[in-house]
Amino acid sequence: MGVVLWTPAVDNVERIKMHQIAVREDQLADAKTLGQTYLLALRGMRTLGKRLEDVFRPTGLSVLQFCIMTMLLDDSAPTVKDIANACQLEMSRVSDQVGLLARGRLITTSAPPEDRRIRRVALTEIGRNSVLQALISWQALDVELANIFSDGAFCQLATLSSPPPVRGYSENPDRSRA
Repeated sequence: MGVVLWTPAVDNVERIKMHQIAVREDQLADAKTLGQTYLLALRGMRTLGKRLEDVFRPTGLSVLQFCIMTMLLDDSAPTVKDIANACQLEMSRVSDQVGLLARGRLITTSAPPEDRRIRRVALTEIGRNSVLQALISWQALDVELANIFSDGAFCQLATLSSPPPVRGYSENPDRSRA
């Protein structure tokens, strides 16, 4: 015996209609298993996030700050917008972190004279040393994660969660806005 669920659907003229979908009992059991698997995955990701925070705590950097600083290692001087796009975060969140890192003298920001709204971000020597020191902590965690995940699973997770690369200033030095 099946169960009847009602789900909204939109037709060609963007009017909402209700469509009836019959769901078999075995599909409900599959949905329950899927739901439990999803919750376990969320719990695992939270645990991994806490583990990352624990690893970086002695360095004085948050995971996000570390990620921002690693994007600056190539001396491309990306904009705050470039970093936000690469991290898939709102500009305000990245801007807050950039401000904290600048106050700690780990990075510098500069604005080109033609458009003062744009801020280019670069590592200071102190920041470069700090991120290289934090890389040691990261490498220890990387070994730990390699023991937990198989090579294929770790690569698949990395592929699924990889944002697009940061566009570097050096790609097009003639542009006035990024």
